[in-house]
Amino acid sequence: MKIGKYGEAIEQLNKYISARPNNADGFFLRAQCYEARGQLEYAVFDYRVAIRIAPNDKEIRRASDLATNKWYAILEDKIAGHKREIAMDPSIPLNYLEIAECYKHMQKWSDAETWYEAFMKKQEANADEILRYTEVLIKLRSFEKGERVSRAYNAKYPKDIRLWSRNGWFNVWLGRYKPAAESFKKALEIRPFFKEALEGLEICQSQAPYIFTYYDTVGLRQADQKPKQEEYIIDRYYRLLKNNPDDDETRFALVLELKKVDRLEEVFQQLQLLADEYSGTERFDELWTDVTNYRDSLYAKRIEEMSQVFEANPGDTTAAMMLAESYFRLSDFDSAIEVYRKHLEANPNTNDNIRFNYAKYLAYNQQFEPAIEQMNILLGKRPDDLDYQLVRAQIAVWTTQDLEMAKGYLNNILSKDPNNLQAIIALTTISVKERDFDKALEFLNLAKTLDPKSKEVEAIQNYYDSNLELEEDRKNFEILVEARNLAVDQRCEESLLKYEEYFSKISNPSRFEQIEYADVNICAGNFDEAISIYNRLLENEYDYDISLQRAKVYLWGGDSLTALSELKRLVEEDTSSFESRFYLAETYERLQEYDEAQDMYYKLLESTEDTARVRLINLRIGWLPKGTSLFSNIPLFIRISPQLNYFGDNQGMSFVTAGGNVEIGLLSFLSLGMTFTRSTLDSNILSNVFTTFKWNLYIYPAPKMVISAGMGNLSYLNQIPVQRRKPVYDIGYRYIDDDYFTFGLSYEATDAVMILFSSKLLYYNLHSEIYKFESTYQPNDLVKLTGSFNYITLADGNAGNNVLFRVGRYLEKDIMAGYEYQYASYNRASTLYYSPIGFEAHVAWADWLLRPRPDTRITLSGKVGYIPESDSFLREISALVEYKPSDTFILSLRGTTGGSFRYDAGYRYYSAFLSAFWSFW
Repeated sequence: MKIGKYGEAIEQLNKYISARPNNADGFFLRAQCYEARGQLEYAVFDYRVAIRIAPNDKEIRRASDLATNKWYAILEDKIAGHKREIAMDPSIPLNYLEIAECYKHMQKWSDAETWYEAFMKKQEANADEILRYTEVLIKLRSFEKGERVSRAYNAKYPKDIRLWSRNGWFNVWLGRYKPAAESFKKALEIRPFFKEALEGLEICQSQAPYIFTYYDTVGLRQADQKPKQEEYIIDRYYRLLKNNPDDDETRFALVLELKKVDRLEEVFQQLQLLADEYSGTERFDELWTDVTNYRDSLYAKRIEEMSQVFEANPGDTTAAMMLAESYFRLSDFDSAIEVYRKHLEANPNTNDNIRFNYAKYLAYNQQFEPAIEQMNILLGKRPDDLDYQLVRAQIAVWTTQDLEMAKGYLNNILSKDPNNLQAIIALTTISVKERDFDKALEFLNLAKTLDPKSKEVEAIQNYYDSNLELEEDRKNFEILVEARNLAVDQRCEESLLKYEEYFSKISNPSRFEQIEYADVNICAGNFDEAISIYNRLLENEYDYDISLQRAKVYLWGGDSLTALSELKRLVEEDTSSFESRFYLAETYERLQEYDEAQDMYYKLLESTEDTARVRLINLRIGWLPKGTSLFSNIPLFIRISPQLNYFGDNQGMSFVTAGGNVEIGLLSFLSLGMTFTRSTLDSNILSNVFTTFKWNLYIYPAPKMVISAGMGNLSYLNQIPVQRRKPVYDIGYRYIDDDYFTFGLSYEATDAVMILFSSKLLYYNLHSEIYKFESTYQPNDLVKLTGSFNYITLADGNAGNNVLFRVGRYLEKDIMAGYEYQYASYNRASTLYYSPIGFEAHVAWADWLLRPRPDTRITLSGKVGYIPESDSFLREISALVEYKPSDTFILSLRGTTGGSFRYDAGYRYYSAFLSAFWSFW
């Protein structure tokens, strides 16, 4: 440059700039060379590039201003000359074109547009002239106009790759990715390695908005038309990977080549494919860090630039798209969604691509309802748009809603685009959800053929595999449930077959399932197989309950000696186990060692309080040989139950009963008893004494079950002081399981005064019969249900019923509360006894159990209720004290007081009940 060899200097600077394109010095020096040679146009272009690289360099800017002023002065003179020629002859098109070019160089874009259009009215423009005109439109951001012009000239110059590419870029800037991609593909069909089209197609495929930059260097664009080695290498690597997706070395080489030409999204995608295998290696981690940092910095810079534009004008479509897409690329969905929301508020008639991206981002962020709303708007405008159909179908799949609609859309897409991977993946998901695994596998194999390395394909493969495994588990569980149901129905042979089928389909049956299988073998009489199962379980892990079950199977299978040995060991291991001791006693019985059996049974009686177990033991004792006399061991037991009962009210009536019951066990299932009571009924005027004597029979057909019957006489005084007698009798049935369920039915025939407690019946000798039903049910540890129904018939022709239903729940361990419903109604009201018609009460109640000592229980109870008929309230409080110093003696005392409404007045009552229970033998 110092010796004036500017041509050679420019050649050297060209090489320098190629090696260091981001260094402003090269462009600055080359601009000075061009300026020295009088090539001001090229000088200004290089100055402009240098300023973009180093905007704060005052020397470059000063030199640029000087060169620009010189060049603009020349251009102004040139414009004036062409305008004079137009004035003389306006028909010459070239003058218009030259003026347009001058204004373009001077960056007076509106003037340039006006003169280009004037030129095109005079003469049809060639491809180069259209390209320069559309560059002006780019500067004016007239993208719609530029797209229309470039599209029109694509038809005139269908082989010009630059026009196809220019049309593609206009569509990108407008957010129309689909027509943009078609234009870029047209260009690449003509020249496969055209960089500008390749970059545009990459944007379309990733749908990342492009921040357009304009370099007014037609020469450079023409130079770009020559294919470069890098693109050829990239294309070759892609072809190699398509044929062999597992060639990781080629993929690494592709990453490096893509990185050289700043195709960062493709680099990022390829690195994601390599991450599973190479993450953590130095080779991969360096590339990943370098690429992601550079990529993130570019998007961050774009966000900074576009945020200012967007804040100034939220309705700016391009700014909104670029800003939202940048946030999206950094996985900041919330910010991207917020940009589009603000844009739609400011510009509700924006182009559909904005709304489409907005809907997708909402869906990606799992905001499905607003996403569906946006997609419905778009489909309302263009119902046949395949891209819209795909996204709407994907949302339906992700939410598992409207799957039939989704299948319709997806099948339509595949009919027009059979290799649409996203549609195939969505249909795979639907088929899995519908448990059509054969169809799902067809779609999955097609997806793997199209893109075997895709992360989405890998994810859908995992989804298919996990659900297929769950489906197998579900089918297997159905077999297990069927096996269990067959066992419950005692169809044991069929149940065994189902268990064996189930075990053939699983690799490791659980311990509980093996125990179930052993139990079914016992049911089928396969004792040896059951013992074999128990042996395997005990070898793996000792369990007392399994060992006890095995001992019982030895007994049931006839191996009493082995059972004896095992049960003795188990009793020594746990002396408190009722079951072990009971079956040991049964084993002694099987071996005809009756003394040992009886001794063990009696020891169980001494330590057992459960009434059901007591009855069972007595039943087994009854089966033991008793010697030469049938009654040599009678009595088996004697039970005495004295009691004292008092009832009184505010109407001057009192009823006192004293007496008791004696029961003598004859056999394990049979006992006889006697009941004697003496009752005194007093009123303010009258009094009478009632004496009851009955013989009772008790039958225990099974544990927890008793049938009773009683017959005797009731003696009392009539209107004259002569003792009268009348027969009384009763029969009943009870089933008692204190922890779960009780049930009772009974019938009793006696004098009405003993049931209705009315002093007005003292000398009426009114016969009555009462039928009772009562039950309790406790389905779990928290809830208890109680109910009773009484039906009474009277010799005076009247009849009535009483209903009580109660539901309660434990609020604490020893506190229960709930609701009670009472109902009573007679055929008619009587003046002799309380006989309401349609009485109802709704009651809230609570019980509180206290345990001040191990042998003492106190239950405090209270209730309050509302009587709708009389618009009055009832209330009651009571206390029950139970004292049990030993297993053979219980003393109980209950006191109650309450109030209600009877005979149009308040009614109060009081009661007390004292009882004891002794058991001998």
